[in-house]
Amino acid sequence: MRLEGGLSDWNWSHGLKLGLFPMTYLQSLLTQSGYGIPTPCVITLVTDRSCYGCGMMRSLNALWQGEWGLAWQSHRLGIVVWAVLAYLCVQQCILLGSHLYRSTPRSRPDRGNPR
Repeated sequence: MRLEGGLSDWNWSHGLKLGLFPMTYLQSLLTQSGYGIPTPCVITLVTDRSCYGCGMMRSLNALWQGEWGLAWQSHRLGIVVWAVLAYLCVQQCILLGSHLYRSTPRSRPDRGNPR
């Protein structure tokens, strides 16, 4: 995945990959400070049963707070999701950084004219 032709090629999927990991951290901070907005699970509201994703956000919050045991208890795939989101975020940062570095004009040192 290369960004050729400027940042205009940067689409929503790149931004999503870059932003999801920090957004989970922000949500964790808001929850810790008491400003978190509880979002009810639509599947649980409709069917009155737990879905496969129930507990995922609690697990991610626990990981940001360093509580690995609570994260494992909340949702066992939370650690995997957290690691994948971290990988995608780092990957997009490297991609964006390398693109910005390549697109920056650099002057070449004058080596003189060989005769």
